[in-house]
Amino acid sequence: SRHPYVKKGDDEILNFLHTYNIPLIHIPAYNLIASGKIIKVFSISSSVIYEAKYMGCKYEFLYKPIIKIVNQENFDEILEASTKMRNEIRGQDIGGLG
Repeated sequence: SRHPYVKKGDDEILNFLHTYNIPLIHIPAYNLIASGKIIKVFSISSSVIYEAKYMGCKYEFLYKPIIKIVNQENFDEILEASTKMRNEIRGQDIGGLG
């Protein structure tokens, strides 16, 4: 489905769908992932993938994000990395900000 605010400018995507006979549906992505009928969500950069995770869908980023999705299994790892990064930059001149 298209992003609800996209009305034009996505001709290349629409042509790709048409070329490979992929139907364009008019159901909002949130309705789809909340339906319980979607097994896996793939995404390049859409935030829908985060909601899909919490609605029980399997998910896969085609473009790997810099920040991992936080869950119970990796919470400590994310917190440790965040703390380490913050401590390493503390007191440094970041972008001329002093």
